[in-house]
Amino acid sequence: MKALCLGLGLFLCCLLLQAQISSVTRRTVQTARPEGFDQTFTQGQPVPPQSQIIAVRQPSEAEKTALMERTILSQKKRAEEGSVISQYDLGVRYLEGDGVHQNKQKALHWLRRSAAGNYTPAKNKLAKLGESENPVEKEPSRAVSETGR
Repeated sequence: MKALCLGLGLFLCCLLLQAQISSVTRRTVQTARPEGFDQTFTQGQPVPPQSQIIAVRQPSEAEKTALMERTILSQKKRAEEGSVISQYDLGVRYLEGDGVHQNKQKALHWLRRSAAGNYTPAKNKLAKLGESENPVEKEPSRAVSETGR
């Protein structure tokens, strides 16, 4: 009889343990979600989990200015090396005063060089400015020093 009680007690312990394990497993499976899934929706789109949200810091004015200066220096270098796109971009910058002092003479210089390289946007810009007739002949003499920019 003792053996039967002991066996029955052991059996009940196993059942109880199995029930506890089963309830833990059931809860885990029911609450587990695929990675990247969140039930909060914004305009019909799932929100990424916190680990995937990237904070983007806006650059300061000093950083913007430094970036603009580096960009203009790079454009000037490429324009002087013969890049018609950089010549055009630099011409437009001087024409509009974007990051540089507005200077129509320098703008026309770079736009003419770009148009001489057969760059269509430069030709179109010169045509809008009324400068489209033979842009190469309108180029001022190279004897003038370019240090006075």
